[in-house]
Amino acid sequence: MIYNEGKLGFAQIGNEKLTLINDQISDYDDLIVYKGQPCVINKWGQIFRINSSLELVPFSPPIGFGCRKNLIECCGELYVVDRYLDVNQQDQTSLKIHVRNASFNFFRRHPLRRRRIYETDQPKAIDFKVYKLGDEELGGRWVEVKSLGDQAFFLSVDCCFSVLAAELEGCKGNCIYFTDSNDISFALKELIRSDGSVFSLEDHSINWLSSSPVYSQMFWPLPA
Repeated sequence: MIYNEGKLGFAQIGNEKLTLINDQISDYDDLIVYKGQPCVINKWGQIFRINSSLELVPFSPPIGFGCRKNLIECCGELYVVDRYLDVNQQDQTSLKIHVRNASFNFFRRHPLRRRRIYETDQPKAIDFKVYKLGDEELGGRWVEVKSLGDQAFFLSVDCCFSVLAAELEGCKGNCIYFTDSNDISFALKELIRSDGSVFSLEDHSINWLSSSPVYSQMFWPLPA
């Protein structure tokens, strides 16, 4: 899990405390299990595999200059979504997200101190860039993706995934659905309550989910 301003840690069943991995570094943004292996991305966009010895093995070059990066698997391929916020470039580089991608169940069992940053002036997303990883066997290379086609990406603090838009009523393809919240307790709730936003890769527009009643059909009523 990633917690406490980007630290990377792990725990086994029965453990009361987290064990830090690479405890000198605190700049990780997201985790994913890709092709059976846990992978982590840092704020510079470089991906590392976590091997059985808890060593970080790099398998991609850095990418992007945004503030927050999310990993998503779509149709068997690995993508990075790079989020740009409405802060200046210096703040963009130094801004840290306090609680990211930790297990809901782990928080229930082990309540950690959680903070919401920028309560009244929280940075908002103003743009996204999407990259796809290729040539993994040769050290990896990034290809910028201009369109997601019929796919849509969903970004929350604890959960990122892709869907085929046609299979989710009210969902529009070639879009990224997201929340600006950094608090694990509120982020997914904001999406479900339609307090989140949607970004279109076609024209780079951002709209509130609540601005269209069609979007609310994605979450309520719950599908059978």
